[in-house]
Amino acid sequence: MSYLKPGTICIAIGGSGVNAGRIVRVIEFTGEHEFDPRVTEGYLIEALNSRPFTTRVYRSPGDWALIHTDTRAIADRRRLRPLVDVDTVEDNAPGVPLDVQQEIFTEMQRDVLTKVAIKMPDFIAIHDGSISVLTPMSAVARTWCEENLPEDAPRWGDGYAIEHRYVFDILAGIQRDNMTVR
Repeated sequence: MSYLKPGTICIAIGGSGVNAGRIVRVIEFTGEHEFDPRVTEGYLIEALNSRPFTTRVYRSPGDWALIHTDTRAIADRRRLRPLVDVDTVEDNAPGVPLDVQQEIFTEMQRDVLTKVAIKMPDFIAIHDGSISVLTPMSAVARTWCEENLPEDAPRWGDGYAIEHRYVFDILAGIQRDNMTVR
């Protein structure tokens, strides 16, 4: 898997159903976790909403407790999928000095993050196997879900887990109400 640069916007997948489907921003690469052997390529991430993560706090190897206190957490790379292209600049472009490459990347990253912030869709849909996860990204989208989805609709992180037999009708309803889905 490719290295995630700071500022990359991702969706968290797998792991705890409470955190899966959340939209996050990469803060920094942290590497191997001191106490959790499952985190071999760790990243410090932050939630793009104010809801705290459910995280394991390790006191020593194998001794942990669940807490809900911070909008930042450590996640392994295999649990993060970028929503923007992470390979927009070659690491060593021939003939271009490294400091110029970094300046170009910083400018491109600023542009991409501005576009993501301005053009964020109302919903993000992730299709994976027999279940799709539909995550409302705006207040209007959350209201739409409250009005159009069953009260007992299964949740997956910030989103809704939807069987494939229902997903196309739901997406058609979203588009009919002039909202965007990515």
